[in-house]
Amino acid sequence: MDLFSRYQYVHVESIAPKELVVSGNFMDKHHEIHLRLSIALPGLKISEAGGRFVRCPYERCQAAAANLGKLTGLTVGPGVKKKIREALGGCGGCVHLVELAAGMTSAVLQAYFELLFRSKTPEEIEELKRRLLTGSCVGYPGESGARA
Repeated sequence: MDLFSRYQYVHVESIAPKELVVSGNFMDKHHEIHLRLSIALPGLKISEAGGRFVRCPYERCQAAAANLGKLTGLTVGPGVKKKIREALGGCGGCVHLVELAAGMTSAVLQAYFELLFRSKTPEEIEELKRRLLTGSCVGYPGESGARA
């Protein structure tokens, strides 16, 4: 018997040579949240953040959207998820906004890698992956681990 389903969707597009736009949607039985981030390149700085609650369990939940402006100026990279939690979480925030925004920043990095890879040779791509991803997962374990 199915009890609960949750859906998160993130889409990243390059809308200008120096700008990405990230759209995120979070939906379950109680929530529907839309979030949009503009990312300035090449520094990966959040230049604009906005969103809304289409559906939420309590009217007071809507107030959490006012915190989205706190994302403006953050740089997508090491430590950004902690800063997102601080900006969007806690008693004045919404854990679901935190989850969605954090997932969106991961997608930004994936999209940015895709942009970088377009102008590189296969050898340069492998070197870039090694340099940026070593120690991040089992696929890039570092010098002492074998690559999957």
